[in-house]
Amino acid sequence: MIIEKIIINTFVEIEKMLEDKRMICLKDYKFSKYNHKLIMNGDVYVYNAFSGGFCRFHDDNREIVSDIDFSENTCLEKIAQLPSDVISGLIKGCFIIPKKRNEFAIVKSRHFVNRFSDTNSLTLTLIPTMVNILVR
Repeated sequence: MIIEKIIINTFVEIEKMLEDKRMICLKDYKFSKYNHKLIMNGDVYVYNAFSGGFCRFHDDNREIVSDIDFSENTCLEKIAQLPSDVISGLIKGCFIIPKKRNEFAIVKSRHFVNRFSDTNSLTLTLIPTMVNILVR
């Protein structure tokens, strides 16, 4: 319960920041470890396995993000070229997260909360980043 409240409070803080339209300083952010990029039919698609967020870049934004890996933090300055509403959407979808956030710790804590809860349900955690390691 405590962990869920922390996660909810984090999202509420991000929502407030975006609603206030404060200036977003990207040097305090990093790319999520759970971003996956796909280029198909000329559009760039990015999926975040942590939040379930999915976005599509087309037209002018496609040119900016086509060579960004969405996992290497060296490309964050290219993201700054995007319109502020797009950057806000990337933060809201957890594609870009605060540097202090430890996503693995959150996934681990969610696992333990569900594992040791009193419900009679089964929880399955899929880790798509491990597929490349296991397939080889």
